[in-house]
Amino acid sequence: EVGVTVEVFDGVSTTVRRFLLHVGERNDGPSVTIIPDPQAVDNSVSGVVAFRVTEDTRRHILDLMLADREHPAESLSVSFISDNLGLVDQESFVLTGAGGQRSLTVVPIVDRFGTANVTVAVSDGVMTTTRVFRLIVGAVNNGPAIAPIADQTIAEVGSLPRGERDAHARHEEPRGQEDLHKLPVGHLAAG
Repeated sequence: EVGVTVEVFDGVSTTVRRFLLHVGERNDGPSVTIIPDPQAVDNSVSGVVAFRVTEDTRRHILDLMLADREHPAESLSVSFISDNLGLVDQESFVLTGAGGQRSLTVVPIVDRFGTANVTVAVSDGVMTTTRVFRLIVGAVNNGPAIAPIADQTIAEVGSLPRGERDAHARHEEPRGQEDLHKLPVGHLAAG
């Protein structure tokens, strides 16, 4: 609190007024600093902090330094908002650490690749500070997959001319019904 005096003079007389000025506390928003993991930074994107990871992997990408003038760092809440929920959703962000030092690991949705802009929001309960970074999830060439194949019984159909190598597979249905399928001989293995 401070005493303030205001004097007004019109050339003949002076008027004086005094009052107290109370300066109330102002809640400053929290501060957040993104410290990138150098192994995850993608410098090919200009104008924004960008990180590159590959699909189907769990990757530490950054650390956060949090502070607030009016509140302890332990009380600050951190959330993440993705503009591409098909690539990274709320469950994709794993935040560890405590107080003013937190680490972010990202786990993209399985078999998804692309780009998302991610907003980091840090709140002290009254004010929120945000930072944005770009997450680039690169594609991985996954090998082909095949479902389990039940044992097959091959019935001899007679002799086939050379060059028309195929056979019939007999699949036993639970009710005793038979279903015939043609399978190329080159794809069959005896065992």
